Amino acid sequence: GITRGHHDISHHGGQQANLDMLQTIGTYEVTLLNNLLTKMKMTMDGDADLLFNSTVYFSSEISDGDAHNHDDLPVLIAGHGGGIWNTGQHYKLPTTTKVSDVLTTTLRTLGITDAKLGDSDGPEMAILKA
Repeated sequence: GITRGHHDISHHGGQQANLDMLQTIGTYEVTLLNNLLTKMKMTMDGDADLLFNSTVYFSSEISDGDAHNHDDLPVLIAGHGGGIWNTGQHYKLPTTTKVSDVLTTTLRTLGITDAKLGDSDGPEMAILKA
């Protein structure tokens, strides 16, 4: 029911109508994610379900479109990555953690151990199984 572009709305100017539309869009996006994860959980992939054997990265590229702020980005990682992820956890990573470090860690679940991405200093080991 929203006819304006998401990018335009994200420059909300503190206007409640824009913030309400952003919440509606965010709720819709999370609903789509839930649908995807549910289907993956119900799809067998060898001896396990597809969600177990996968890593799904869900986030935003920016935390506040009005300010072009990249601080405190929420990141959701679903799936077990074939068993590499500590699931059912909530991590509040240090504010110095870069999204590129989390993405580099995500690449490790694919067996890409020497990946370098953007300004990454390396994988964020705290979120991997010991």
